Amino acid sequence: MPHSKSHMMIYSHIEYKADNRYIHFGEVFIPIGHTLLYLLTGFRLSSVSSRINAPLFPTRGMPSELSGKSFFAWTLRVTTELGLSGRDILRIDAEKWVAKGASQWITGNFITDPDFHTPSWLITDELAEVQQQYAADTQEAIPALSATIAAMRELPDARFIFWFDSC
Repeated sequence: MPHSKSHMMIYSHIEYKADNRYIHFGEVFIPIGHTLLYLLTGFRLSSVSSRINAPLFPTRGMPSELSGKSFFAWTLRVTTELGLSGRDILRIDAEKWVAKGASQWITGNFITDPDFHTPSWLITDELAEVQQQYAADTQEAIPALSATIAAMRELPDARFIFWFDSC
């Protein structure tokens, strides 16, 4: 994942709906600078110059229905033995994190990753609006964001799911 000037990483995935379930299209890497972070979340980490009050769309949390790939990227698997995936956590540690409020149980065997925060999602037109406001505020484009929107326009009921990890 790319690091930004704001010392945050964005994890983002494109999903689309087919046969009444969400399918993972891909993970995308978008550089997250101060202005884009502000437009997506309302976090003002520096002197961001924007003509609007951010975020453009309220943060929504994680959707209740996720593709398997997005679900496993967002969560840690609770086990009695650590595996090789790097996404496993011992039950005793999971219970401590949940008790401290750093994580939440998703199911009996999964918790939210305590390092991740501010999950949300946008549909294609909403992400395009964020892109337009970014360009108006900075006079710059983010090619990866343009490509993401173009891909989403080709998919039925596409959504851009994202969350952050402070570095």
